[in-house]
Amino acid sequence: MRCSDYIGIPYKERGRGRDGLDCWGLVCLMYADMDIDVPSYLHDYITSSDIDSVANAINKNKAHWRKVEAPDVGDVLVFNIMGFPCHVGVYVGQGDFIHSFRGTAVCVERLNSISWTRRLSEVYRWQR
Repeated sequence: MRCSDYIGIPYKERGRGRDGLDCWGLVCLMYADMDIDVPSYLHDYITSSDIDSVANAINKNKAHWRKVEAPDVGDVLVFNIMGFPCHVGVYVGQGDFIHSFRGTAVCVERLNSISWTRRLSEVYRWQR
């Protein structure tokens, strides 16, 4: 998985392609590039700014994922925003994760940064 293949892709509400991605769209694209087909969950939430529907979508679809204690490369990180588990990123190793967030293009950030360390809620690994 090369982060450089995704860096700079613009944020796009409900985006699922290289022309624009929301946070789950990035997960879908990265996994597709690894020949893993994960559900798009587009039918499960209205917009990424509707944190209630995103949190419900995440909670509703946990059956396809196995919760793990520590992240490994490719694991999905779930972050709390305003107290709700409604943002995801992909762990890329060495304490870094990649994500797409409203108002920014896809970028890599440190998991232990002041912006994200206290927001990390759970870590999940795809179950085939």
